[in-house]
Amino acid sequence: MTENKKVTPSKADEMAQIQQRIFEREVDEELRQEKLAKMWKKYRFLIIGGAIGVVLVTIASEWYGSWQQKIKSAESDRLEQALILATKGNEQEALVQFKQLGADGKTGYRYIAQMEEAALLLKTNKQRQGLEALQALAADTKAPQPIRDLAVVSYVGNRLDTGDTQKLKQMIQPLTQNENGAFYGQAVELASWLHLISGEQKEAQNLIKQALAGQNLSPQVRDRLKLLAEKK
Repeated sequence: MTENKKVTPSKADEMAQIQQRIFEREVDEELRQEKLAKMWKKYRFLIIGGAIGVVLVTIASEWYGSWQQKIKSAESDRLEQALILATKGNEQEALVQFKQLGADGKTGYRYIAQMEEAALLLKTNKQRQGLEALQALAADTKAPQPIRDLAVVSYVGNRLDTGDTQKLKQMIQPLTQNENGAFYGQAVELASWLHLISGEQKEAQNLIKQALAGQNLSPQVRDRLKLLAEKK
């Protein structure tokens, strides 16, 4: 087994790219009140699709310096094997492996496994189980904050067209106030959509304008926010 094995940025990027191949990349409809939910079903994956890859890189490089290398490497291998199974279409076996690592893992890889399990449950139309898993992870005070934030972004994103708008606003609002947060841009996008669904055009525009004035947005997020700002 290779010493000091980590999930490399290239590997994380590859996994994110595989996930995003199925996502729609165009928003062609007018942003009208009665069509927001329909548009979101196509658009939301652009917001949350690559987020897991970002966390994979961060968690591998920063959070586990105090753990014995043997444990880290073994759990990294387990996570990698489950990811490979998922990308090759062996979803049920991947779910089993994610669940096992999420339950008995000794390092933070357990939290990535829990996040991946939730994402795969949602992908395989197990909506209730996936959402429950995201809620549990978001509420787990032992989990690293970026993982908890990602769980919130994913939960809100997957409930935007069916959930209680006010409750979803309350969940995502703290993330929109932290410009240095890992998922600040995604949180602003989600909050903007929630305002638009509620008919709060002014609030959405103000939130977008504030975010665009800052420097902590990726080019992709910045472009999507500009697109939202142009819609009436």
